[in-house]
Amino acid sequence: MTAPQVCQLTAPSSGSIGVLQLWGPGCDALAEAIFTPRRAALPLVGELGLGTLHDSGEPIDEAILVRLADRWEINVHGGELVMRKTLALLESQGCEITDTPPLGADRAPAITAELEEALRHLTSLFAV
Repeated sequence: MTAPQVCQLTAPSSGSIGVLQLWGPGCDALAEAIFTPRRAALPLVGELGLGTLHDSGEPIDEAILVRLADRWEINVHGGELVMRKTLALLESQGCEITDTPPLGADRAPAITAELEEALRHLTSLFAV
């Protein structure tokens, strides 16, 4: 992977909000380029920031940007036009649009626990 990637986490239809996940090389610089926070700086890991998502200074939407350990979540209003403009903006900045988000380091322990719990209830002819 040589370019940042983005995927839509919410259903591809109109809704209250639309959530995108952004990750990969250059995603921090990209977040800084397209988002103007109301406060002085972008959010730190584990924080969120309210601000304006824009394309060359032209506002697209008021958005919430969430900084996770290895990626960003972009929360915009969920209309189809806003989502289309946001994805087009990210693609114009070199993002690859995908259908599948990365696992993410912060999700791995929860998945491991779920799998271990599920395995306890499985039966097999070869179980000991």
